[in-house]
This record gives sequence, C-alpha cells and structure tokens, in this order.
Amino acid sequence: HTQKERERETMQASTSSSCASSSLSSSSSGGVFVAALLTQKKQNHRRHQNHHLQNRYRSRRKTRTMARQNEDNNDGNNSNREEKEGQFSKAGRSGTNRKFTEYSEEELRAQKAFVQGDFGKVSTAKETWEPFVRASRAGLLDEMQKCENSTEMLDCDAVLASLFIAVEDDAFKSRTSVCLPQEAYVKRLRKLMDEFEMRDIAYFNGQYDDRMVLKALERYLYEEHQYRPPVGWMEAFSPYRTYFHNVIAQKVGIPASLAALYMGCVQILRAREILKDEAYVLISSSRGLDPDVLPRTPWGITKDDYHNLGIPADARWCTPKMSIQMQLRALKRAFWPWTWDDRRDTGIELALKAAVFGNEDRMQTAVKGVGIIQPTGRPFGDLEMAIRATERLALVAEPENIRDYGILLYHSQRYKEAYEQLQKYQTWRDEEFERLQKGGKPSAVAIEVDGTPNTAPDMSKWLFGDPSEYAEQVAREEQWLKQLMLILERELLEQTLNM
Repeated sequence: HTQKERERETMQASTSSSCASSSLSSSSSGGVFVAALLTQKKQNHRRHQNHHLQNRYRSRRKTRTMARQNEDNNDGNNSNREEKEGQFSKAGRSGTNRKFTEYSEEELRAQKAFVQGDFGKVSTAKETWEPFVRASRAGLLDEMQKCENSTEMLDCDAVLASLFIAVEDDAFKSRTSVCLPQEAYVKRLRKLMDEFEMRDIAYFNGQYDDRMVLKALERYLYEEHQYRPPVGWMEAFSPYRTYFHNVIAQKVGIPASLAALYMGCVQILRAREILKDEAYVLISSSRGLDPDVLPRTPWGITKDDYHNLGIPADARWCTPKMSIQMQLRALKRAFWPWTWDDRRDTGIELALKAAVFGNEDRMQTAVKGVGIIQPTGRPFGDLEMAIRATERLALVAEPENIRDYGILLYHSQRYKEAYEQLQKYQTWRDEEFERLQKGGKPSAVAIEVDGTPNTAPDMSKWLFGDPSEYAEQVAREEQWLKQLMLILERELLEQTLNM
C-alpha cells in the first residue's frame, strides 16, 4: 500500500511538471505569433503605400503626356493665327496649356496702360499720366496770370495753385494712372471753414469785426487744429512739408504753404461776407541763418491796420504769387542734387563746375540710374524733380532760374534745350545790363525762403562771410558759363554732322 502511494505521488509530480512546461512553451509560442502578425501588417501597409504612389505617378505621367499631345495639336492648328496676331505664346513649365483669346481694342489699350517700372514696380504708360502733368502746368500758369493782374485774394486762388504743383509732381514722380484728388482737399478746407463758422463765428452773436475774425481764425488753426511750421530750418526744405495736400493732412508745413492755407481761409470768409474788407497775410522775413530764430506761422492784419500801423519790421506781406514762388524755391532746394551754398542761397557753383569739367573729373556728374556722384556719401536729391521745379520757377519767378534750368538740362543730356535756355539767359543779361547803363533800377531778386523782398537786397543783410570771396565766385561762374556755351555749341555741331 505504501509503495502504491509513492508511485501515485511520483506520477502526480511528473504530471504537474509536464503541465508547467507545456504552459511555458505555449506562452512563448503565442508571443512569437503576435510579433510575426505585426510585422506582416507593417509590410502590407508599406506595400499598399508603394502601390498607391506608383498609381499616382502613372496617372500624372499619363496626364502630362496627354496635355503635351493636346498642346502640340493646338500649336499645329493655331500656328498661322499666332504669326498674325502675336497674342499666343506657350509659357510656364511643361504641361501648361494656354488658350488663345482675342481681345478688343479697348482691352488691349487697358493692358498696355500698365508697364513695368523701376525695381519691379508697376507703372503706367506715359500717355496715361502725362495729361495730368500738362493740365496741372496749364492750371498753375493760369492762376499765376491772375496773380499778375491783381493782388486781391479773391482774384488769385493760392490753394488751387498750390494743389496744381502737388498734382503735377505726384503724376510725374509716381507715374500714376489716378490723378491726385485735388477737389477733395479743397472740400476739406471748406469743411474747416464750415466748422469755424458754426462754432467761433456763431459765438460772437453778430457782434464782431475783421480783427476779431482774424484772431479767432488763428486760434482755430494754430491752437485747436495745431497747424504749425517745422521744428527746424533743415526740415523746412522737405517736399513733405511743402506740398499743400501733405500740409493740410499732416498739419505741418513751411511758412509759404501755411500762408497759402491762411489765404484760402480768408478767401472763403470773404466770399461768405464774414470778413467785410480785405485782409493781408504776413510772414516772417528771417531766412533761418540764426539757429535761435525758428520759423513762424503766418498771421493776418486788417486793411485798416495795414494803412494805419503798417507792417512790422520783422514781417513781410505775402501775396498769393509770392507764396507759390516760395513753395517752388523750397522744392528746388529740396531736390537739388548738389551741395547747397547757404551763404548765397544757391547751389549753382558745383553744378556749373561739373558741367564744364566733367570730362576731367566724373565727381559731381550725373550717372543714369545712380544720380549725381558725390565725393563722399551717397547721391542725394533728384535731378528730374529739380528740373521741373526750376522750370516752373523760370516761368513764374526771377529770370536767374533760366540759367539754373539750362545747366540742369545739360546734366540730363538734353543739350539742345540747355543751349536754348542759356542763350535766353544771356539775352536777358545783356538787356538788363543795357537798362542799368541807362539809369534804370535793377530787377527784383528774391532770395529768401519764407519771405521775398520787393527790391534787390543789401548783401550785408543776407550774405555772411567775405564779400570779396562772393565777387570771385560770381566772376568764376561767369567764365564757366561761357565755357559751357562753347561746349554746347560743339556738341550740337557734332550731332548735326553725325546726322
């Protein structure tokens, strides 16, 4: 019995060990099966992706082949039409297919209105912006003719003339297809006067005179709306402080542009009979040589004060014509591409010297696409814009600008026009000298930026430095001008012979 129990125990132990070993073997075989299953799944997914990519590549290649065949067929069918019209061209990467489209004359004209400008900027054709320039120039000359005939503000519109300057320069500089909204800025000024009439004039309850209106107008413009001149005199020669549309929007402007604004307000108040009599606009006569004297805002006096008290010693009466001339002088100096001589308020010396001796030294000469080469630093100014400002000055101001205009034309390689302008200047000089020999008075020479004297100024009041040096410079420039005339005559003769 004991032996049988021992055999039974031995059989149970063997059975349990075999079961344990079988369980271990079954668990290990299960892990291997799961790993194999995951590997097969990844392989199937990768195989499916490769198959999908191959199908996409085949479909794209088939599409490109069909497009290329269609394009070749279209090229063969439209070859004659392409030669006639010149409108269709295959462009872009291989596979693109542009369809031929016939445009009307109006559509073709609209497409040609836009051409590629400098530095990739879209610009309009000359036929688009040039009419704006011509119309603005004609409008400016018409207003200046009215100023010649009368000094009355109602007869000459300084605001309109100032906007003509801005419109012309904006059209020429930006090559725009849309004209500067001139009427919008006129309406803006009228809106200012509407508000002034409703608030300040209504406050008087009908009990006011012209002096009270002018004081209220200055308070309204300079205190409430904070119209002011530039902080320093260097900023006073910035185009952004000269153009009237910038001044009325940014509320910062040179005294000449602020005077035009003041005149526009006075003109509206006179037309509405708020101002009963004529008013005079005054500006400071300081040229800014003293750094402690800053530009001043214009102010007005009544006709009675003008006759009874006169004009203060530090002020000048600014007419609409004078305001336009001062704006053009500021633009001329702002765009002048040579160093400006503050002692004489001109920059003609370096320009004339570069014109005569440009073959020997290319410094201070004009290079297309670069500007005027400077001995130190980068080029500054704008030759073409300086030409336009000086050209208008020659038409509406002193004849000395004819000389400057001719020299600028020479640097722009417009030799025939330059020779004609310099001849015109020499003729004027000869006539002026002959008139002085007969005892006549010298012509009015305006040299100031914010105030123009009525007669030739005393040099001791505006010229600082050695007067003998100034006399030497004038004599040297006269000699250079004669040499430049000979150079132009030779250049025009060579052009005639080469024809």
